[in-house]
Amino acid sequence: MSGVQLTREAVMHAHRLLCGAFITEEQFQRSLGAGRADLTAVMRYLQVPVAERPNISPYFDRAFYLALHQDLPPGTDPLLHFIESGCAALRAPHPLVDLRFIAGIDPLILGASPDVAALVELLDYDLAAPSPYFDPEEYRARLGPAAPDSGMLRHFLAEGLAAGALANPWLDHAWYAARYPDVKPDPYQAL
Repeated sequence: MSGVQLTREAVMHAHRLLCGAFITEEQFQRSLGAGRADLTAVMRYLQVPVAERPNISPYFDRAFYLALHQDLPPGTDPLLHFIESGCAALRAPHPLVDLRFIAGIDPLILGASPDVAALVELLDYDLAAPSPYFDPEEYRARLGPAAPDSGMLRHFLAEGLAAGALANPWLDHAWYAARYPDVKPDPYQAL
């Protein structure tokens, strides 16, 4: 949508999707200079080329989603696609969030038709492991008394990874990045 005149319908549609629980108000405000309720901020988001749009959800990785789901039409915003239909189709939004894995544990945990709000609740309240690579209870045990009350994956992504914490005891990101020259030394990229 970059360089194209945005219609009111397109802005309102994006606004409705971006005002849901999957988007973090703090990340949205920090990236776009205003809250999700501000339609000019939504317009700014839509005017940025799709590949350069800011990360406004801790549970979404644009590059990962595009690499995994190559069937998306060119120019499709992967974040908006996930919120609108990808979640219901059990598409993975992040390397540590595997909706098929979650549904395999409990087919109804995300709702009869998988729902983004149910996914956020599951992740924020540690209701189940989000993937075979991250177990909130195991991570909580490793943090000990420093662990927050809930939101282990959010904590890992926001603080733990940068502090050298591991997603699980079987993968050392720094070792992996040092061992393989094609992997960037960034712990998240090594993941």
